[in-house]
Amino acid sequence: MKVAKSCGFNTRFLEPDEGKRIVLDPKSGYSYGFLDGDDDCLLREKYTWILIANVLVTPFRMLSRVGYLLSGNSIKNGYEQALLEWEKARYTSLKENPDSLPSHYNLYARVALACSWQTTKDIAKIVTYPLAAIAIEFSAILGYLFPLHARVWISDIERLYSIDIDILKYTEIPMTNLALWGAHHLNLVNFTAFCFQPRAVWDEMNLHRLWGSYSPDTMRSRYLTIVNMTQKYDFIFESVKDSLTDKLDLIKSEIQKTKISDVDEFYLHRNPENPDYSKRQRSRFSKKAPFREEISDLLGATKLLVDLHKNYIANPEGPSPLESAMNYFKTKL
Repeated sequence: MKVAKSCGFNTRFLEPDEGKRIVLDPKSGYSYGFLDGDDDCLLREKYTWILIANVLVTPFRMLSRVGYLLSGNSIKNGYEQALLEWEKARYTSLKENPDSLPSHYNLYARVALACSWQTTKDIAKIVTYPLAAIAIEFSAILGYLFPLHARVWISDIERLYSIDIDILKYTEIPMTNLALWGAHHLNLVNFTAFCFQPRAVWDEMNLHRLWGSYSPDTMRSRYLTIVNMTQKYDFIFESVKDSLTDKLDLIKSEIQKTKISDVDEFYLHRNPENPDYSKRQRSRFSKKAPFREEISDLLGATKLLVDLHKNYIANPEGPSPLESAMNYFKTKL
């Protein structure tokens, strides 16, 4: 694998096709993927489109954030954040000092504070968004001189001002042309060019669902669900952190070796003998079928462990099957 340095960035060219590369930003630790032929000249061309599109979508984005605020999403997000922090504090107390458990009144106070803070942040996003739009314009202009840096600047600004929209939760594939068109255009609420976002953000925000080949019922989707759930409730999985990390790294490596798209995996799972696919494709999928079930079992064990912990944290006086659940989870690692 060839590695080069340019303007403070580390670039890895993926073999055998050196047109595909990954650009690493040492400051943030984020990596940015480049498609075949996606070079600096194409980035400059994208900045031209961003200069135009950003002006057009700014009013739409401001109205979307007003609607987001009025629909109560700020309260919902504030509640979820406060509940998670309360569960973490209560779980720690149960292990270290059971006599000083944070009470449910403590939860109410946390919710009030978190909702107020989240609402304030969302109002600030609306009021200051014109400044963000100007910053994106300047970044796009500077992108002609510093294409890699501008990509980082624009992705950071748009991520900072993004809102969590759950409108697009597809359960059926392939997506129709209309659904795919809607996915891309509703995505403009947050990102002018979502391809600018680092690879970790693609996984965290599941931007994969904006493509026609996405399905929530694939190895990659299940893997990302496990990763995000174990990161969110990291305090539950602290005792198995190392073995869990090794297992997830193994799963990721195996998925990368599988040259099957989400949509192909979806249909081959429904019908392993699907005549629309070649014998080689069917054979490749059949070899990965046991591994797919292994990921599914791990996801089920993860959800079970989280649910049991949440119930126990809320009602520690009740029966605690946590030890047996954790032992069951360990068998899946």
